[in-house]
Amino acid sequence: QVVHHGSNMSTGAARNAGMALAQGEYVHFVDADDMILKDSYRYIVDQLMQYQADVIYIDFVRDVDYMTPVHSMGVDYCGPIKQFLKDHPVSVLVWRKIIKRSFIERNEIRWENINYGDDTAYTWNMLRNEGTLLYSTAKIYSYRTNENSTVRTRSLDGLKRSVRNMLVTNI
Repeated sequence: QVVHHGSNMSTGAARNAGMALAQGEYVHFVDADDMILKDSYRYIVDQLMQYQADVIYIDFVRDVDYMTPVHSMGVDYCGPIKQFLKDHPVSVLVWRKIIKRSFIERNEIRWENINYGDDTAYTWNMLRNEGTLLYSTAKIYSYRTNENSTVRTRSLDGLKRSVRNMLVTNI
């Protein structure tokens, strides 16, 4: 379903609109320039059926074609989110997480209306809740490098804005 927005709206506003229309059991926010590898969700569904986690943390490869098969299937961790945070480094990239929609709704997790650093704010708002996290070593996502992206061309002012937005959001 296509959702039309006014111009210059934040990514967060678009994602919140998508969430309002979502009907599936799980949600995965995929960046427009990236790809999901062939048959990836088939593998993830098998893990979901077995573990029933609230958050599935996935791995990725860089700059490969979507027809590339899934790499290194397995589970590195399954348990409470808080224990995962104590024992593992955390990526704030939201595309590394597949999230149970009922978990998002129950905890009222929403995207902030900010133009930079929204993945960071969303990830920490999500991970501060009680729930189960599954860390899958399946490399199902192709992160495509775009030298002209906002992240790659950020300025010191943009970085300051991002930190300020994250602090305001989380305080």
